[in-house]
Amino acid sequence: MSRKSANALLLLTAALWGMGFICTQYVIEANFSAVQLAAARFVVGAAFLTLVFRKKLRNVSKETFFVSAFLGALMAFGLGLQIYGQKYSTPSTCAFITAVYVIIVPFLESAIFRKAPRPLIWVCAAATLVGVCLISVTDSLTVSLGAALTLIATLFFAAQVALTELFVKKHDPVALGVVGADFIAVCATVLAVIIYFIDGRLPVFNTGSVMSLLYMGLAGTGICLVMQNLAQKYTTASQASIIMSTECIFGSAFSVILLGEALGIRLVAGSALIVASIVISNINFNTFKQKSDKTG
Repeated sequence: MSRKSANALLLLTAALWGMGFICTQYVIEANFSAVQLAAARFVVGAAFLTLVFRKKLRNVSKETFFVSAFLGALMAFGLGLQIYGQKYSTPSTCAFITAVYVIIVPFLESAIFRKAPRPLIWVCAAATLVGVCLISVTDSLTVSLGAALTLIATLFFAAQVALTELFVKKHDPVALGVVGADFIAVCATVLAVIIYFIDGRLPVFNTGSVMSLLYMGLAGTGICLVMQNLAQKYTTASQASIIMSTECIFGSAFSVILLGEALGIRLVAGSALIVASIVISNINFNTFKQKSDKTG
């Protein structure tokens, strides 16, 4: 697979994830807790992946299993916090704050691959922080609970993206995605059952929630997990993170079109600052300088 094809696959992944914010809103309104949503979503996704790629699971090594479980756990914690965050926020706010993980990834890459981040990254990180403050700090100068939870979730997403680049070099990316989804499905289901016996809370299964869960399970989890792992084998974590961060644009657009969400001035200004920082942080100005020197 060429890098262009891999990046196109990641863009499709971002679009599918963007629609996931809308589906999450429908499920939250149907009284699903974060654990119940994760359990239902990953049971559907894991069943689909296991059925399609069952042959690849026959020779999975212990090392691949533990790596998959670890990556799956990072994603599960991130999704759980993100779901709780959206419960106390809006799809657009949640989507744009989630994109902050793109700025975090280069720092994690530096720690993993022993490379110091470029000076520009520090500037972009500071600009991103200002953007997050515009979105998440309320008029009373306190950080909203939804924004805080979503921001913590970005740390788990950033770690998952950075470590995926490391592990797909040694392990089958499809196997990583399938086993990871299976691991999350089992753990989330067990946890959901335990919580049910504690509080007796049952969600509402209606047309909207069922269709949303099927979409998140099949597309948002099953298909996207494999596409991300497969594509990251042929591109870098930094490039992957910036492309996948466009889910915030897709998520906000879908929220405005399908849910009629109104975008306030602070949200627009903060989001623009975050997106600009993400784009600038991934531009290699040395390449432009070299081309300029050659033409000069």
